[in-house]
Amino acid sequence: EQVKAHHIFVVDPRGLEQVRRALPHGSVIAIYVEASPAERLRRMAATRGSNDALRRIDHDTNYFSRFRGYDVLLKNETEDDLNNNERIVSALMKGFF
Repeated sequence: EQVKAHHIFVVDPRGLEQVRRALPHGSVIAIYVEASPAERLRRMAATRGSNDALRRIDHDTNYFSRFRGYDVLLKNETEDDLNNNERIVSALMKGFF
């Protein structure tokens, strides 16, 4: 029920499969937002410290290494990427809803 009440979810690959099972076929667009390990370390270290950030990056690298179940891949390294991603997601949502 919660799935049907919202439009955007931040999930891992297992969560994506649950969302896809809960919604009608073709009603989910999976967007994978990718940042380099160095950029992720820079961002996470500022809020959770280097050791926790490195553990999380290691976990995510293993967890997402074979994930290809997305429809759209967005890079997330720079301010330009952020602006471009905003335009892409906005266009996708306008065309989808």
